[in-house]
Amino acid sequence: MTTTKKMMIAGLFTASLMAWTSSLQAGQITGFTWSSGIASIALDPVSPPVDPNNDNVVGDSPNGILVTQKAFFDANGVADIVFSVTDSGGTTEYAFAEGVSNSTGLDFSQYRIELGFGEGALFVPSTSGDGLDFDAPDEDSTLDFSAFFSTPTLVGEDVILATGGLFPNLAFTTPPFIFSIDVPDGIDSFTLRQIPIAVPEPASMALLALGSIAAFSRVGREPE
Repeated sequence: MTTTKKMMIAGLFTASLMAWTSSLQAGQITGFTWSSGIASIALDPVSPPVDPNNDNVVGDSPNGILVTQKAFFDANGVADIVFSVTDSGGTTEYAFAEGVSNSTGLDFSQYRIELGFGEGALFVPSTSGDGLDFDAPDEDSTLDFSAFFSTPTLVGEDVILATGGLFPNLAFTTPPFIFSIDVPDGIDSFTLRQIPIAVPEPASMALLALGSIAAFSRVGREPE
């Protein structure tokens, strides 16, 4: 792990501890709930931000949200974490560090993160320009999925797609996935949706191949 990554993770822990004694009374992420797709999740307590209303801070925000572990047991699972929000008179940027474990029996070839509202079947994606985004438009904070993926790409303002690697079964993110979220006024909650994209099982690939062969064999046949 590089010195920069160690300092980033240490900073998130320090920010969490400092916030317990902070007297700032400003808008912020105030709590969370989670549902669907995961067997368990562990977050550090959500505390007042060290630096509220710091939208588009240069470098990594001192306002840390630490997800120590999120355990996927379903290869087709969708993890929704809903964060409650109060107004702050501006937009607060948070640095997220997430520990993710894969116990699905399959390797992940990609990892997708989306911002939106609601959960499960009621999830609605965030739209461009609504203020909720992954550090847009500057995108000058850490975006690190190097534990397993070499290419984390921002797809618009509200989607991160990590590719260029493999997240093996029974593996854990070391270092954690790191990204930033701008949280605006005018919303009472938002959803962080995470979708692992698994490599198909060998049996599924075989069925797909058989289906392709069967379809090819019908090509050119005259109707009886």
